[in-house]
Order: sequence, then C-alpha cells, then structure tokens
Amino acid sequence: MSGQSVSRALTRLADLTAEAVGSAHGGVAAAVRGVLRLGRDRSVVVVGRDGTSATMRLHESRFSGMDTIGSQLLSGSYEPTTRRVLEALVTSGSTVVDVGANIGYFTVLSALLAGPTGRVIAFEPEPRNHAVLTDNVARNGLRQVMVVQAACADRVGQHELSINSSETGWHRLVAAGEVGRGKRVVVEVTTVDTIVGESPVDVVKIDVEGHEGAVVTGMAQTLADNPGITVILEHSPAQARLAGLDPLAPVTLLHQAGLRHTYVVREDKAILEKIDVESLRSRDVKTGRSVNLVMRAQPWPADSAVPVVS
Repeated sequence: MSGQSVSRALTRLADLTAEAVGSAHGGVAAAVRGVLRLGRDRSVVVVGRDGTSATMRLHESRFSGMDTIGSQLLSGSYEPTTRRVLEALVTSGSTVVDVGANIGYFTVLSALLAGPTGRVIAFEPEPRNHAVLTDNVARNGLRQVMVVQAACADRVGQHELSINSSETGWHRLVAAGEVGRGKRVVVEVTTVDTIVGESPVDVVKIDVEGHEGAVVTGMAQTLADNPGITVILEHSPAQARLAGLDPLAPVTLLHQAGLRHTYVVREDKAILEKIDVESLRSRDVKTGRSVNLVMRAQPWPADSAVPVVS
C-alpha cells in the first residue's frame, strides 16, 4: 500500500472512530483523529455538541519538539473539564470572549457551540500564534469569529511581550522594571471594554500568564452590563508573583463586580470544586500550581453535566 493510500485510510479510520465516539466525548474523538493524522498534516479535529466539526492546524514542528498545548491536543488531554464547562455554558447564539486564545482551540470550540448566530471575539498578540489562530478560523469558515491581534490589559497602547522559545502558551507581558535577555516583541494592547463595546457577552475566558488582573480591570463595563456573565479565569500564582503582581487580585476584582461564586476546575476529576478566597490562598501556598477558575454571580446549575463538590 502506498504512503498516500495509508494516509487516506488512517484519515478515514479517524473520521469513523470520531463519529462512533459521538459528540459527548469530543476530546476523545479529537485525540483519535489527531494521533492518526499526525504523520499527514499535524492537525486535530474539534467536535461540537451537535456533531459539527472543525480541523485545527497545530504549530509546525517535529513531534519530539512539540510544545505542551500541541502534545495535549493530540492526546485529547488538554483541559477536558474546562471543555465540558464551555459545553455547558455556550449555546446557539451565545457571545464568547477568548483572551489569550493561542492557536484557537477554545475559540474554535466556542464557535462550533455558539453556531452561526453566535459571536466569538479572540485576542492573541503573539505573531506566530496569531497566524495559526487566524488560519484555523479561516480554513473552517467561522465567520462568527473576530480575531484581534492584541493583548488585553487595563489600557490601550503598546507593550513588550516576552516570548517563550519552547512553550507557545507561556508568552506574557513584560512587567514594569523586569530585566532579562529573552526575546521580546512590541505588541498592541487594548481592553475588553474597548472591543466589546455595548455587545452582550455570556462567557469570558482569560489565560494571560499572571496578568489577569489588568484584563479584569479593563472589562469593568462589560461586567457591569452583563450580570449573568461567567468568567473562566486561569489562576496563575507563580506567574503573577514573577511579574510582581498579587495572584488573587483578579479574583478580588471579580468578587467586587458581583461574581462571588467561585469554583476550581478539576481537570483530573471532571468536577467543579467550590472554593473561597482564603482556601484559594492556602492552596496557592501549598501547591503554587495554575488552575482554571469558574466565577459567576449565580451558583453553578445543580443539573449541569459538570457536577459541583464542596
């Protein structure tokens, strides 16, 4: 059998396996398709709730040198519970804001879940990530997605972005007074409020390597205008301290905005764990690990597919 025939056979097997798995296990389907297509085009297939799908290109590199996000997307292990949280929140016509979109996994997933009547605004400042993100949106015809090549903060202007040479998800804004010899690029900076304007927003996902507090400050009007909003926030104590910032500042700001119900996303157990600020502070001291938080003004629905434990 020729190499081309093998490629076609593996692709067909990937598609049939994903269909058999079904939309309830989209992460598994993406893993199967991703591994089988690895030798052909280094892509994964994201499957929506109703069986709709989109093919995502990963960064081009040899597998042994692929970064953490790419490797986890291929294995289907990339933030599976966060995916389920989005599936529970985003419905047809929803508006989602993805701050720190990287190459677009959650952007593409949100677009599939929201459908053609929905809207997704994706922010990504780093040039290589932005190029792949833009390609992933265009190749799937996701016209409901608006891609903004900018970092989000509490002001509009420009700022230096520190580039991580091995991990595409670890680029971050340079803190005031920070010294170092690593590669840096100047990027545009804006606020969520500036881009969103008066549009309704249902979900905001923020993953910006410790600078989440500035993002929250720059979306004060969006929070005020959307009392039913849910924020999915990467809580990165180590990265925040590296930048000389208070790791709990974004949590405190969101509490002040009325989003007092806070949950830790347990990726390993497919659950949400209710937590208060002091418990979160204690957790930071013990582990220092980054986790995703879900924050809302209303309690998490008791009948959700993602259960809550106290």
